[in-house]
Amino acid sequence: MSLSINVDAVHSILLRDGWHDVVEDSFCIDAYEYVSGTVSLRNFQLHLGGGQDETVSTTGFGTVEQVGDRRLTLSGPISSIIAVRETIA
Repeated sequence: MSLSINVDAVHSILLRDGWHDVVEDSFCIDAYEYVSGTVSLRNFQLHLGGGQDETVSTTGFGTVEQVGDRRLTLSGPISSIIAVRETIA
């Protein structure tokens, strides 16, 4: 048996500083990379790609959270997530 986590149903994630609410199904898991420029326009420079440095996690997470009246992205290595809360249908 496994503990399946439905990434489409993640409501909040627990990091060392506390719970962070996920906005509108924005939680995702993908390669963890550092870039500069405009990623959406494919006009960016890759500074550190997943797997290029063995001390950097190759898998990361990303989400959007509401902080006051602003929406901010929150990203990090997948290993920094302590727990997740899922919405039950």
